[in-house]
Amino acid sequence: MKRKLLFIIPLLLFLCGLIIALYGTQIGLSTINKPIYLYKPSTKRFAKDALYIMGTYGVYAKENHFDQMIPGFIEEIDNKATYDDALPLLNQAIKKAGGNHSSVIEVDENYTASTFNASLLTFPRVIEDDGIATIILPPFLSGDEADVQQYIDTSIQALTKLARPKGVIIDLRRNTGGNMLAMLGACVPFLKDGKLFDFVAQDKTTPVRLNKNQLAYENINLTVQNTMTFTDLPIAILTDNQTASSAEVLLIALKGQEDVQSFGEETAGYATGVTLVPLYEKYALSLAVAKIRGIDDTLYEEKPIRPDIVTSNPEEDAKKWITGTHP
Repeated sequence: MKRKLLFIIPLLLFLCGLIIALYGTQIGLSTINKPIYLYKPSTKRFAKDALYIMGTYGVYAKENHFDQMIPGFIEEIDNKATYDDALPLLNQAIKKAGGNHSSVIEVDENYTASTFNASLLTFPRVIEDDGIATIILPPFLSGDEADVQQYIDTSIQALTKLARPKGVIIDLRRNTGGNMLAMLGACVPFLKDGKLFDFVAQDKTTPVRLNKNQLAYENINLTVQNTMTFTDLPIAILTDNQTASSAEVLLIALKGQEDVQSFGEETAGYATGVTLVPLYEKYALSLAVAKIRGIDDTLYEEKPIRPDIVTSNPEEDAKKWITGTHP
C-alpha cells in the first residue's frame, strides 16, 4: 500500500502541475478571476494570457475581429525581454478589444491602482438654495467598503437634513467616474425601484436593479440606509465633457425616469462597464467588458451622451426648468 501511495502521489502532483501549466489561465479565470501560475510566466506567456483575456471578454473583441489580430501582437511581443517592454503593445491591443476605456495598469496587493491616493478622496456635498437641492457628486476611485459607505452616508445624511425641496439638481460635472455602486448608492433617494439598466457583455446580459433601497446585480448586493424618496420631484442633471464612466452610468439610470432632464455639455463617452482582471504580481487589465442598455432600450458605449438641453448656463437653466420657467 505504501509503495502504491509513493507512486500515486507524485503522479497526481505531476498531473495537477501539467493541467495548471496547460489550462491555468482558463481555470483561474473561472474560479478566482485571474490566471494561475506555478512559477513566474515568461514575457511571451504573460502577453499571450493577457491577449486571451482581452479576446474572450473585451466588449469590442468580436466586432473588431480581435482573434485575427492576436497572432500579429504575439509576433511583435516575441522579442520583448520584460513585461514592461511588452506593455506598449499590450496597451495597443487592449484598445482594440475593450476600447479607449481599457488599459493595462499597475495595482497594489489589494488590487487598487498604484496611482490611487486615499488622502485625496472627496465626498458628496448638498446645497439648498431657494427650495432647490443641489447634490454635487465628485469622482470616487476607492473600492474600500468603508470608503464606499462613507460616500453614500455623506449624501444620504445631508439630504435628510433638508426641508423637502421643490426640485433636485444632481451635478455630475467634472465627475470622471470611479466606483459605480458608491454613486448609485448616493442617489438611491432619486431612483425608482425596478431595473435601472443592463450590462450587455459578449455572452450575457446582466440587469442592475433597485428594490427597497437594495442595489443588486449578479452576486453583488448593497443595502442603503435610506427613508427618503424624491422620485416625484423634477430632477435636473448637469453634465460636461469630463462626465465619464460611472458618472455616465448614473446618468443613464436617471434618464430612464419621468420628469428628469439633463443640461450642459456632451459627456466624455466612456459608458462601458469595466472589470479588473489581475495578471501577475503588480500587473492587471482594466478591461471594458460590457455596454450599457437603458430601460428605454438605448444602447450606450464609447460615444458622448448629449444632454437634453445643450447650454453654457446649466445651473441657471436647470433651476428655470424646475420652477416651471423653461428656457
